[in-house]
Amino acid sequence: MTALMRLYPRTWRTRYEAEFLELIASRPLRVADRLDILLGALDAHLDPQVPDASDEATLPGPRDRLSRLAGLSAVIGGAAWVAVAPGLLLSPFVDGSRDSTAGIALALIGNIGLAGATIGLAGTLARRVTAARWSAVAMVVGTALMVAPWPIFVLGLFLSFAASAIVGAVLVSNGARWLGVALAAAAIAVFAINTENAQAAFAVPYGLIWIALGARLAAGTRWHPASERTGP
Repeated sequence: MTALMRLYPRTWRTRYEAEFLELIASRPLRVADRLDILLGALDAHLDPQVPDASDEATLPGPRDRLSRLAGLSAVIGGAAWVAVAPGLLLSPFVDGSRDSTAGIALALIGNIGLAGATIGLAGTLARRVTAARWSAVAMVVGTALMVAPWPIFVLGLFLSFAASAIVGAVLVSNGARWLGVALAAAAIAVFAINTENAQAAFAVPYGLIWIALGARLAAGTRWHPASERTGP
């Protein structure tokens, strides 16, 4: 573990190493924990500000770093999905049908981003974590199937939409009610997407809601179930 700690900047280790080693010694480390530590080292180098010892600010934990990375991935994936609509609607017709190559490529790029987002999101939520993990698995599998020929491609696409709907339900359980409902509704609506006509526009709200979710995650938003909230 000391080898992983050496990846952090010297100023960070001086301030936090003893505290951090005591924290992680409380339970066996999993592969995901080691990945979090590596991501934390990267974050510490990119944002090297270390508060003075007298500061009462709390050290951002692995979940905070994972949340920011998930947010960035969601924004990239959502932006690609927004671009799917013009990618399809502006494509030329070949032999009586649209050349959907550009739209499909953008959808694949979008799903790669959403796969990263769902993986990261599963590590940041307080409730329905198992459902969040299964949605991440479904998104990854669906994305992988999209590189296969038709009709397996369609199966992968629909599996990814179902994964997004599950993410929406999980967000509702964790206190992000309106964002979760919007994502679930958009994920259900986008099942009607069509490469041949204006129904390609269903990709736009789907992508925009993922961008909104990603922006909230990247900003460090941490949702809490209603039953766990305190205060008025």
